[in-house]
Amino acid sequence: MSTIGVYVDDLLVIDSKIFVSEMKEVLKRRFQMIDLGGVSSLLGWHIERRRSEHVIFVHQEKYATKVLNRFGLAQCRPVRSREETSQTLSESDCPQTDAEKQDIEKFPYREAVGSFMYLMIGPV
Repeated sequence: MSTIGVYVDDLLVIDSKIFVSEMKEVLKRRFQMIDLGGVSSLLGWHIERRRSEHVIFVHQEKYATKVLNRFGLAQCRPVRSREETSQTLSESDCPQTDAEKQDIEKFPYREAVGSFMYLMIGPV
């Protein structure tokens, strides 16, 4: 079974070596193209093949690091959260002092949420 991914002028072909070679030759005869070899990144995703383990690992580590640095979260550590998803925030959870309110206003929440959502769903 062949898998072919196309995005603007990028083409990713996944199949047997023979099929991929034949397809490249057909495309080279018809179009001007550059063969970049095996895929290592695509649309900001980094792709690692571990042939001996028959594994393909796809990640966005560079983008995640960039986002964490941008929002001052580079030193954060993952933890499991057992918080109830139905928890409701109250007025007492909001900033109380003028200094706390100013700190809140300075932080780019919309940009942070958008960046983390993009990281979560990827470039679809």
